[in-house]
Order: sequence, then structure tokens, then C-alpha cells
Amino acid sequence: MFRFMPLIIGVVVTLGCSSIQINDLAEAPRFEQTPAILNQADQEWFQLARQIFFVDGQGKRWAAPQGVRTDGASIPTIFVPIIGSKTNQSYLNAAVVHDAYCGRGNEEINLFQSEPWEEVHKMFYQAMVAGGTHPIKAKIMYAAVYLGGPRWQDPERDVSQVPEEDLIQELKWCIQLVEEQGATFEELEQWMRGRESNLISGDITKPDWVN
Repeated sequence: MFRFMPLIIGVVVTLGCSSIQINDLAEAPRFEQTPAILNQADQEWFQLARQIFFVDGQGKRWAAPQGVRTDGASIPTIFVPIIGSKTNQSYLNAAVVHDAYCGRGNEEINLFQSEPWEEVHKMFYQAMVAGGTHPIKAKIMYAAVYLGGPRWQDPERDVSQVPEEDLIQELKWCIQLVEEQGATFEELEQWMRGRESNLISGDITKPDWVN
């Protein structure tokens, strides 16, 4: 379907906060000025033809200006065999906004890395669910971006030197935590944050609940 351009991406806005599974939301996350229209820039990239916005659960407005480049879903390459297709309509709009702040090819945009990396990745999760991605899938994709996505202005938490096999194993445990243990977004986030220093140091331990 992505061979025919321009590509118009529709959005299903989730009106209830329960599916977001993030505590204390001030309002329902939503997209504005959609559907996003993406033109094929080359064999690898799509380019946003007009700006769109996402308003998160705290009321913060995130912009994706015209010209943003995206490859689909912001998923680190090493995790694609686990996560699956990068080009799903339920999360393409979220990917466009996320890529405006940290996606490769957007370094010249003034929004690039203008917000803390953790907040950008949390926004990605909320935007996925608001766009129609199942919360379980959205949590797994958030874990993939948290573990293997870009981090900036935070050298003590740099994971770029962690071996790929360790990151892949950690993501698999995150998937089990979500799918088998029923972890909420907050529980997943807390679990990954608690294991981060050991992941960086190479002192990885198997979770107690894994058989």
C-alpha cells in the first residue's frame, strides 16, 4: 500500500483515558490537523506534506512540522524482527510526531531533541494509543524505543554501548512482563528504569518471574 503516494493516514482518536493506562491524565490525548499526508521522499523515507499536532494527557502540544522525515514507526532496527512491520496505520501518526523530536534525518528541524528524551518516548506511547494501537502493542513498542532508541543530554544513562544481544534479551523480558504479568505502563517504565544501571554495566540478571 505504501507504493502509492501521497499516502493519507487516518486517525482514530481514543476519547476515554482508560485505554491509555497512564495515571492522572488531565485530558484525553488527541491528534489535531490530521490525517497526516506523507509523500515518498525516496526508497527509505516518507516526508510529511503538512504539519500535524498531538496533545498529550497533560495538555502539552507536540508538533510535527511540514517536511518531517519518517521511516514508519521509530523502531530501532535490531528490534524489527521482534516488533514486526514499521508501517501500520495505527501508529504512523505517532511515529511522525516522535520522529520530529528525535528521528534520523530531522536534525535540522528546530524541534529536534528540544525536549528530554524520556518525555519524547512517553509521548510516543500516548500518541500510539490515541491513534488506535492496542495498549499492549504500544507498551512493547515503547519498551523498544526506551531500550534502543536515541537518548540525548544524558551521558550517564547512555545505552549505545550495550551489546545488541543484551538489549534484545531485555526487550523479550519486557514483552513477557507486559503480556504474561499484565504490567501497566507505569510498572513497565519503573521496571526498565530499575534495571538500567545493571544493563549498562553488563551485570544483567534473569527476572525472578521468568521460568
